[in-house]
Amino acid sequence: QRSLLILEKYLIQKTNKVLTVSEGIANEYVRLYNIEKPVLILNCPPYEITEKHDLFRREFNIPDDHLIFLYQGGLSSGRGLPQLLDAFEEINDQSKHLIVMGYGELGAKVKEYEHENRNIHYKAAVKPTELLEWTSSADIGFLTYENTCLNHYYCLPNKLFEYLMAGLPVVVSNLHELSRIIRNYNLGWVLEDNTAENIKALIESIKKDDLISFQ
Repeated sequence: QRSLLILEKYLIQKTNKVLTVSEGIANEYVRLYNIEKPVLILNCPPYEITEKHDLFRREFNIPDDHLIFLYQGGLSSGRGLPQLLDAFEEINDQSKHLIVMGYGELGAKVKEYEHENRNIHYKAAVKPTELLEWTSSADIGFLTYENTCLNHYYCLPNKLFEYLMAGLPVVVSNLHELSRIIRNYNLGWVLEDNTAENIKALIESIKKDDLISFQ
């Protein structure tokens, strides 16, 4: 890793312009390499007007008055998925559902939880052209990256903007960039930490009427 940092420090001085995807990463490059502040190009997908759909309720027979929480993306370690699964398994309110949509190494684990819990559902990844229709079929999105590296600490993934474009408020980890965006623009909730107990407490505190303030 040290050799990569040395190489990056040398090469970054040879560029005409540096581009990056978040304010935090840009400031970190300035601090590390004493360069002009990079230009920001956020991980925003092309804007689409997205109507509300109800695909999850139809596929999983979820009642209209139940809340649907969506984890969308790679089913891999470091993203808080095991804690989400534990939280929804332990929750007392079975009107709160977790949809896990995507693929990856934790796919088998998700299917095990689905088999044992009526409020946990697995949905395979869909085509990019269909994604926002499915995303808009949920009520609340999850982005629970763990603070394991600077890449996570300063991340602003495209999933955040997909959730927002689909009209979903978002629950995020207490990481620098994610928490700043959510708090500054009142776009959802920030977890104090990523434990199953803390996630469970937040989920149980959210009511369907709370969504009105984000519309």
